[in-house]
Amino acid sequence: MARWGGAVAGAAAAQTPLQNRGAKWVTHPFGIEETPEGGQQARAWVRKFLQDIAPFANGGVWLNFVGDEGADRVQAAFGADNYARLARVKREFDPGNVFRGNQNILPAAS
Repeated sequence: MARWGGAVAGAAAAQTPLQNRGAKWVTHPFGIEETPEGGQQARAWVRKFLQDIAPFANGGVWLNFVGDEGADRVQAAFGADNYARLARVKREFDPGNVFRGNQNILPAAS
């Protein structure tokens, strides 16, 4: 867990597509172990942590902390309106979705 805010939540934040910049804290739980058995325990710990902290979460996602977790998580980072706007931009400038690495935004349907 790390303190959040400062420049991330500053006035310029309103000019970016990412949501939930007003959060006071951010968490990025991950578990690493050397054995498959330890890996199972680490994953269980992460799941339990996420379950325990859920009542205090705002539903936001910071893209630097997202792996290949699916389109819903990417959309959560931008919010519905911003994601739709970015998908329209993607349709215009990258309709073939060539630039699809990292957290992909699919081009909007025509």
